[in-house]
Amino acid sequence: MLMTAIDRAPPRRRASEPRNDIDIATTRPGTPGGTFMRQFWHAVCRSRDLPAGSVKPLRIMSEDFAIYRTQAGVPQVVAYRCPHRGAPLHLGWVEDEAIRCVYHGWKFDRCGQCVEQPAEEAGFARKVMLKTYPTREYLDLVFSYFGNGEPPPFPHFPHRTTPGLIQVWNAEHVPCNYLQSFENSMDEVHVAFAHQPGGSHAKLAADLPIITAEETDWGVLRFGTRRTGKVRQTLHYAPNLTRVIVPPLAGMDGVGGWSEIYFSFTPVDDENHLWLITSHVEVTGKDAEAYKAKRAEYDRRVAAATPVMDVVRDLWSGKLRFAEGLRIPTSRWCRTSRCRLARAALRVARASASAAPTPASFFGAGFSRANCAPSRKAGKPKSGRCRRPTSRRRWGFSAASCASLRPGVFLAFR
Repeated sequence: MLMTAIDRAPPRRRASEPRNDIDIATTRPGTPGGTFMRQFWHAVCRSRDLPAGSVKPLRIMSEDFAIYRTQAGVPQVVAYRCPHRGAPLHLGWVEDEAIRCVYHGWKFDRCGQCVEQPAEEAGFARKVMLKTYPTREYLDLVFSYFGNGEPPPFPHFPHRTTPGLIQVWNAEHVPCNYLQSFENSMDEVHVAFAHQPGGSHAKLAADLPIITAEETDWGVLRFGTRRTGKVRQTLHYAPNLTRVIVPPLAGMDGVGGWSEIYFSFTPVDDENHLWLITSHVEVTGKDAEAYKAKRAEYDRRVAAATPVMDVVRDLWSGKLRFAEGLRIPTSRWCRTSRCRLARAALRVARASASAAPTPASFFGAGFSRANCAPSRKAGKPKSGRCRRPTSRRRWGFSAASCASLRPGVFLAFR
């Protein structure tokens, strides 16, 4: 039996043979994964966290930037350093619609044109440009495009158009690769167990779904079919956004009902990413006022709670048992209360185990280094493009491809 097993084992790869595996978990500049990800718009912060006249540092996909909001309320992402002497621009300040460097006072407008240079010769300012990045707002989040050439159409995903409230959740800094969270969002079975302590998902274990999916022009449409015949449809927009319906938040006592949530998993670097979450709550009139009041009460509890990562560290150090940690109110009293604690603990475990997904599991066997190289012609650099294999679709959405994305399609499972 041993010889039979050995005979049937696949031959080992010789050290001299080239590997076909590509690390797309990294989004560093110049890597296949980095080139691919820079073809899309990315959520970078909540609109409320960038008041008019403010400027802040920003790190996305292992690169540093500065982001500011003009006095007129327009957000703008720019290069991290001033082109003069390299001073960090977030140390400067906003003047009307421009940003001024703290070091020598050079001033740049939103297009990156230097418009003022104290102590320099007149006319030299027009020769100096600051690199800027297309920046827009959508669903109370700020988005930016970090690729070469013209950005794709914006917004890069549709949202529900029925009446209701747009609710922005806490911005979370998660200590693992963004693909690990994106993959987790595709796993509908785990909620019946990891989310069970929160209460709202406790009954799902009695009828676990059969998971199927189909590729679309904009990503993946996933189906969770129960024995009862009910189907939950979840949309995974390329390359890092999930749209799904969820039960009422624990602690909200059912106010607001089931809501539709948009999860953006934005890479900070290869070991960290941002969770930026927006939900559409279908309430109007008096129901909307009742929801706002209940949500304000909920947010006060969140603000007074223990930071979730403090509890996670106590779990992993052995100071707390897992069941004990779930009983501690934390600053992530979202969705299913302590379930966010369970998720955070699991992600720390995954990060420590380096359990990054493989390229084929997300983008198909045709994903290769050649398909993700920036285009070159006649020796001149062109816009960076991650060329999809011809046998696969290029992800995006149009009115036609989203014809099936009517609000009712997401509410098949209650």
